Amino acid sequence: AEAIQLVVGFRTMEVRHGRLMLNGHELTIRGVNRREHDGFTGHVIAREAMLQDIRMMKAHNINAVRCSNYPNDPLWYELCSEHGLYVIDEANLESNGMGLEDGITLSNNGKWCESHLARMKGMFERNKNFPCIICWSLGNDAGNGTSLHHAYCWIKRRDPERVVCYEGACREPTRSADVSKTVDMNTDMYCPKYPSPSALAEYGKSYEGVVQALPLVMIEYARAMGNSLGSFKEYWEIINQYTVLQGGFIWDWMDQGIASKIDSKDVWAYGGDFGGPDTPSDYNFCLSGLVQPDRTPSPALKEVAKVLQPVAFDALDLVKGRIRICNRYNFCSLGHLDFSWSLTADGVEVQQGLLSTHGFDDVTPGNSEEVIVPLPRRPFAWSLPSLMGGCHEYHLLLRARCRHGCTSIPAGHEVAWEQWPLASDEWAPASQPGIGRAPAGAGP
Repeated sequence: AEAIQLVVGFRTMEVRHGRLMLNGHELTIRGVNRREHDGFTGHVIAREAMLQDIRMMKAHNINAVRCSNYPNDPLWYELCSEHGLYVIDEANLESNGMGLEDGITLSNNGKWCESHLARMKGMFERNKNFPCIICWSLGNDAGNGTSLHHAYCWIKRRDPERVVCYEGACREPTRSADVSKTVDMNTDMYCPKYPSPSALAEYGKSYEGVVQALPLVMIEYARAMGNSLGSFKEYWEIINQYTVLQGGFIWDWMDQGIASKIDSKDVWAYGGDFGGPDTPSDYNFCLSGLVQPDRTPSPALKEVAKVLQPVAFDALDLVKGRIRICNRYNFCSLGHLDFSWSLTADGVEVQQGLLSTHGFDDVTPGNSEEVIVPLPRRPFAWSLPSLMGGCHEYHLLLRARCRHGCTSIPAGHEVAWEQWPLASDEWAPASQPGIGRAPAGAGP
């Protein structure tokens, strides 16, 4: 006899009143696309490499992964379930080489219907018990037609407790980054690729108050080639304005290069490196990751962590140290975080402290708390003798750190921060009050 042990979990996933809901709460997808790749082992990924991916994702405020564009190693789902990453699992279905138009696409050719269904059924039956999977994707760049309509209906009957998405579920033959598509029946979400920020804002304005609307989750956006993330900050400024916009998946996690020697140099080989000068190549098209093939972070990963941070800080009155702290988590309060502040002069810390977190257990998702940072009296040189006799550039820095660690994040890990310039002292005293005399006409 054979026995297989599998950790399972229970949750509710649905689209209700125009919102993607997990356990009755609106969900924000801070996601990334991931292909199975390693710079040294190719598409065979070791357990420790998977764990390193998960730890790095969570450390940079990424909470979701799309398995693009095929089902992954079962171990990946086990680890995502254990460590807490939401997963969109995607059928190994892609036929854009045949064309995507109605009269050409294989998805609208009855002879290929069973082949489409077989890919969908195989993915579902193998992976149905992994709780990290919150959504099934019908495929990628496979056109649209009756085969995918059948696939959608089959999986909704088989698994009514998860949502289904498909980027190609539209009635237009081509896509536009600036115009929303007419969505077909075979998706529960509107999940475009690479919409422009203006198109995203237009969708938010049009459907924010419409309970019959489909939530928008970008299945791909912000292609991370080179140092670019493609208007990443601007995307999230718009997403944070409208609850019908529920995030997206960056393209993508890792540069798909392979460790090689060329001209006696160690390089990450790609594209035309594997063949002669006439070898067909997309050049560096697949080097579009947030990390390099050995998982060295690219500069863009720091921007991801900052923009996706689940805590926001608003300066209400910097003179008085009044700051509003906003909770952008989906489920937890701010009670698990410690908040600290730091005052710097010309980049050197001159004073720091902890903020009181009394009552932060009650700051639930979507709510905020106002705090007062106990800054020294102005001019700062009165309270900080080391600043006497000069004019300095001041900054205030606030940080939020995890009070306790977990399986993938250590205690003290920084999840959010914000920094503001402070006005320079209007005058720089030569000495402290009562010791020397201030310049004539100087203010208090």
